[in-house]
Amino acid sequence: MKKQFLVAVLLFAVVAGAFFALRNKSKENIETVVQPSPSPAASSFRGIVPGTSLDADVIAVLGKPIRKDTAGDQASSLIYASGIEKRPLNIDVGASGVVARIIEPFSSTSQFSRMSVGLGGPDLTLFGLFEKQGFRLFVYLTRGIALLANPTTDALKERWYFQPTSPDDFLRNIAPGLTTQNTEGQQ
Repeated sequence: MKKQFLVAVLLFAVVAGAFFALRNKSKENIETVVQPSPSPAASSFRGIVPGTSLDADVIAVLGKPIRKDTAGDQASSLIYASGIEKRPLNIDVGASGVVARIIEPFSSTSQFSRMSVGLGGPDLTLFGLFEKQGFRLFVYLTRGIALLANPTTDALKERWYFQPTSPDDFLRNIAPGLTTQNTEGQQ
């Protein structure tokens, strides 16, 4: 009788442990904090590395996009459903087929302060149409990360992944149309 009881308790503990492990794994937040790396290297999204990965690699990892937008210079954007407030995951691919930029959306409850831990101060703070809502693009050039965030509300809207680069190259090739000048007059 004691033996059956111990087997039943042990079986229950194993099943309960497996249940809680799977439950916690399914609740893992994909908003992982980017850890600093000792040398400049491109950041990655689910193993997709800007400047290295090809559009075929993206499709192998994420599957067929819901849409593919093509620009006049044969650059394209692979658009995937993100499940976050009807905002897509956007993967920009150059004419050569190499991933240039990944824009990952975040939910309205995401915190800029949490995601910027370990990144140090931004190399650039950029402004654009989004500044009307208090957002700025905080760019960490050597990390290959940019965060679109509102520092007043601590809201994080997007994380950009790109190959580490210079300020001029970033402004010209990764974020054309953005500026270092705050046109709204806010700090």
